Amino acid sequence: MTGSPPSPDMAAAESPRTAMLMRDQDEREVATVQKAIRGFDLVQLDKAAAALKRQREFLLQVVREGKGREGREKIRDHILDKGQEPLVVRLLDKVAFTFGVLNIVISEWVLLVYPERFWMWYSAIIPTLIAVRYPYYRMRKWQYFLLDFCYFVHLFCMVQLYVFPDSCMGMKLAFLFANGPLIWAIPSWRNSLVFHDMEKTSSVYVHFFPALLTLSTRWHATWQHGAAPPGGAPQCDDTVTLLDFGLAMAVYTAWQIVYFIKTEVVDRPILLADPALQTSLRWLTTDSKNALHKLVLLAARRMRIMARDETFEPSTLKTKIIFMSTQMAFTVVTMAPVPALYASYPAHAAFVLAMFGCAVWNGGNFYIEVFARRYWADLERRGNELRERRLLRKAMQNVQDENDPRNGAGLVGAEEVLLAANVRRASTGMVEGSRLVGVGGGLGGEQWADAVTPEEVAEAWQARNGGKED
Repeated sequence: MTGSPPSPDMAAAESPRTAMLMRDQDEREVATVQKAIRGFDLVQLDKAAAALKRQREFLLQVVREGKGREGREKIRDHILDKGQEPLVVRLLDKVAFTFGVLNIVISEWVLLVYPERFWMWYSAIIPTLIAVRYPYYRMRKWQYFLLDFCYFVHLFCMVQLYVFPDSCMGMKLAFLFANGPLIWAIPSWRNSLVFHDMEKTSSVYVHFFPALLTLSTRWHATWQHGAAPPGGAPQCDDTVTLLDFGLAMAVYTAWQIVYFIKTEVVDRPILLADPALQTSLRWLTTDSKNALHKLVLLAARRMRIMARDETFEPSTLKTKIIFMSTQMAFTVVTMAPVPALYASYPAHAAFVLAMFGCAVWNGGNFYIEVFARRYWADLERRGNELRERRLLRKAMQNVQDENDPRNGAGLVGAEEVLLAANVRRASTGMVEGSRLVGVGGGLGGEQWADAVTPEEVAEAWQARNGGKED
């Protein structure tokens, strides 16, 4: 899983009155110029030229209201400082990458050297991860995801460790949940071990760590090493019976009922009032690209539960029943092979390793297939932005002082260059109905590269200055 908020008009920093005048002026001037671009009518282009002249005069007024050089410096600093925003994002990515790698290394070391103590590491890392995740989820309006079954399983594991450490039934239920629906979420939801992305890495840990916990408590019981509970595992038999399976489904059903009451009864007014709030039901029913969404929709149409042209609507009772039934079926199917894992250490270890390999494979696919393209596209975008800022800096250098009769020409020149490049592209059929960037948005327009290339800007700039490089 939102664009950046648009940059403020350059006059807004100086006075509310100037900002209001700027918006009114922009609406009139941009409408005239855009009309000319769409039709490329010569008469309209003459009007556009007149509009540009008025825009130049208005920009000059804005600069002078900004108290001369001091105001222009504020405008310049605002534009150039936009390039510093990615630094924070890159820093967070580095922190996430470091955390992801160190967590894997430490977890492996504890599991290999002190497997009977792994419950301690689990007890430290999982609550911390969820606590860090909560404010981020709340900010994105995803807090209802924290009521999902995977987080309930973590709560169940903590209760089993600290409240009922000597309960065979508790350990078996935790084993069924952790090695059933929870770990199977990795291939089902394509969880990816992408170290620089805290969200993706955290999702892998949420679904994978309970399986590591049961690998240690099932096969490395602490009582064998002289350690006392909590974290201990009782001496249990090597079978998971139908009674254990039935009790696990009863616990799951109880969670499902409580979840339904919470989201569909108690918090129903809150969710109806804010469509942006996400729940698992809303996410699955509206994400038409999701594999489970496609599969369930196909099955529902094949069974004639839904019409051929009908789609899921999260507010209808039918959609809710379909997805709750699907989730329960997924739980039953994924828990079916777990008794075999409970009875065999090699099978259990191989299964856990295979699921971890799946997360690594998904992460590799992301880095090779997705991240590489995004990375090079981002490098190209940043390069364009740097070249555009250099052109703008040249324009700013033309402004000498407030008493210079040419005052403001540099600023207007940058706007004029962008307009000329847009007109040139429109006249050659390269742009159709695109909004004019630079005009109307002041000098704070954020999407220059979407409308013109740096080469076109440079060409227009040279044409304006008689073929000279300024």
